[in-house]
Amino acid sequence: MCSGLKQVAAKVMMIYQNTDSGEEIAKLDMEYERKTTFSKGRSRKTGIFVLLGTVCMIIFIIMTSVILFHQQRTFSVLESWMDIHSSNQTSAKPQEKNIETLMTNLASSITSKQEENQKKLVKAGMSNSLADVKNTVEELRSIVQALSYKLSLTNSLVSGCTDTEWIPFSNSCYLFSGHSMNWTEAKDYCEEQGALLLKLEEGSEKEWEFVTHLAKPLQYWIGLTDQTTGQWRWADDTPCTMDKVHWGPGQPNDWQGHPQEGGEDCAQIYRDMFIHDNHCSIKKKFICKGPKDS
Repeated sequence: MCSGLKQVAAKVMMIYQNTDSGEEIAKLDMEYERKTTFSKGRSRKTGIFVLLGTVCMIIFIIMTSVILFHQQRTFSVLESWMDIHSSNQTSAKPQEKNIETLMTNLASSITSKQEENQKKLVKAGMSNSLADVKNTVEELRSIVQALSYKLSLTNSLVSGCTDTEWIPFSNSCYLFSGHSMNWTEAKDYCEEQGALLLKLEEGSEKEWEFVTHLAKPLQYWIGLTDQTTGQWRWADDTPCTMDKVHWGPGQPNDWQGHPQEGGEDCAQIYRDMFIHDNHCSIKKKFICKGPKDS
């Protein structure tokens, strides 16, 4: 742009020196004025875009910080309530101990989400800032809802599970593991406890709601596989009625892109609270289900 203006100025000087043509001089003056005006306008627009981008980034950082602060405060209030409630209801201590373990898992999830969002603040582009904020709100809301549900169980827990790590529901006891194993290891571990890797009562919406509320927002193996017969069956070798299981959209898809050989032959409860298939060798948390003690 600057070289263009210099050329116009040079032409003006040459015409002043070599000719008396007023008309040509006037044209060159108009061209010089037009380019100067365009250059100023373009610089002004660039400055406006830079200013808007800076403002949007500041707004994004402030919104994310406020959201995280609010969710941390909510979690702290619920945790304090749990401490008070535990001291007043000694009869529910075994079950509450398990709830506290689940709360610890949720706290870890919140911390992980905070670290993830801090990295996003550094790398985020202006085109996806609002989408990042929306996703953060939804994920943290899901965590808080799960925590609230776990806390509400302290008012309704009943006896029947002698091991403090197991949670009673209906006529069964459920173990939401705190450690990870591959699918086969998880199946064997549950059987050693006199239980099965989770077999859902097909069509039981109450059990599904109970399990997914406690699983949220983590992922867990359940006792469903097609690696032996090619047909989806439960860990006790009974067939699975596909239309009565909460498969996620497009699931099972037997994705073949894993580093390990083979496709996806084992089932998990995924983050979206639907069942997905996955490679059986991957280590995940798992859910065991056994009968109540008589």
